[in-house]
Order: sequence, then structure tokens, then C-alpha cells
Amino acid sequence: MIKRLKMATIAVLIFAMAMPVSALGSVQVASMKEQAEAPGMHFSASYPRLSGIGNQERQQILNRTFHEASLSVKTQAEYAAKQAPILAQFGYQVTRNEKGVLSICNERTLQQNGHDRREKQGIRVNTANGAPYSFSSLFKKNTDYVGVLSERVQAQIASKGFKGKQKKPFKQIGLQQDFYLTKTDLVLIIPQGTYFSDDCGIVEFKIALQSLDGVLNPSIRF
Repeated sequence: MIKRLKMATIAVLIFAMAMPVSALGSVQVASMKEQAEAPGMHFSASYPRLSGIGNQERQQILNRTFHEASLSVKTQAEYAAKQAPILAQFGYQVTRNEKGVLSICNERTLQQNGHDRREKQGIRVNTANGAPYSFSSLFKKNTDYVGVLSERVQAQIASKGFKGKQKKPFKQIGLQQDFYLTKTDLVLIIPQGTYFSDDCGIVEFKIALQSLDGVLNPSIRF
């Protein structure tokens, strides 16, 4: 799985590469690269650096959070390499950068002993002031958005053939459900191994924003 690694001190390379993205105003995303090798370990990372967020303090916090998230994968890989060779990767994807919303997914992959472990986390912010969007903030107050979305997920579990892959019954989404946004969809992230077998990986359920017009906060434009 991993080619012969250099028997030397960890070597780290970091560089920045501008990545053009469509944006509201002047929000830009640069891609920062990092690589490290040590006995039994290979680590590579690509994490975002933001510029143009309306609140500089929040922008700095976001950039620090992205970098620290990549470093945590490296630390995890260094520790795991004591047991068996490991390949660790950290990446990200800009899923939306328009109409006042920036949505980014952090993605991590650990490959060891023939097994893949994947994690994905959504981070959503208001591009004008850098304030985070929580799950509940997407919806109007006093609406049963949990019930509405849970029904949509149940329908997709059946239509996508996940019934036979369930480790435990799915009842409803959580109040702190992880998610990300695209131009047209709300995407719910189900961590690997939570409700479905590990071979399913990270399971995602896309729900059209337009179909949530009755419960969606009007500030979330589509």
C-alpha cells in the first residue's frame, strides 16, 4: 500500500496555490499543501486559506481551524504508524461560495492494514461577517424541520438500497446534524459506520433547497 519510506526525520513541505472560485464579493480560497514522511507513514494535506471574509477576526479563526484540522490527522497518523504502515490524507471541497454562504467540507482518509477510514465535516459561514451557520439556523422557528428531513432520509434509504446495509434502524436526524450546502441542495452527512456498514463509507442524503421552502430560513437563498 505504501512504498518504501525514507528512514529520516519527518520532511514537511508547505506551499500555497491560488484556486479560483466563484464568490460573492471578494471571498477567495487559496489551497495550502503539506506533505510529510516518516518510517511507516506518508501524510499529505490540502487545506483552505480564506481571504475576503467581512470579519477579520473570524477569518483568522477559520483559517487556523482548517490548519489545525489537517495537523490533527498528521498527529493521528504518526501515532498509528507505530502499529502498522499508514497512509493519511486530508483534503477539502468548496461546495458553495455564493449568495452570502460559503460551505466547505473537510475530508480525512486513513488507510491501514487494508482498511479505509473516512471522515467528512461540513463548515458553513456567512461570507459578510464570518458567522457560522448551525443546523437549526437554516430553518424557520417553530417548524418541524427534523420531521420533514427525517422523512426524506427514510425515503432515500429505501430508494438507494441501503435497507440491507443498516447496522441499526434510522429513526430521525439529530438536532446537531452535520451538513453542507451546494447551490441547490442541503446535503446531510452520515458518518461512516454510524447507521450503515463500513463498506458504505460516508453516506450523504441530498435534499433540494427548493423543496424545503416551507421550513427554510429565507436568508438561505437558492
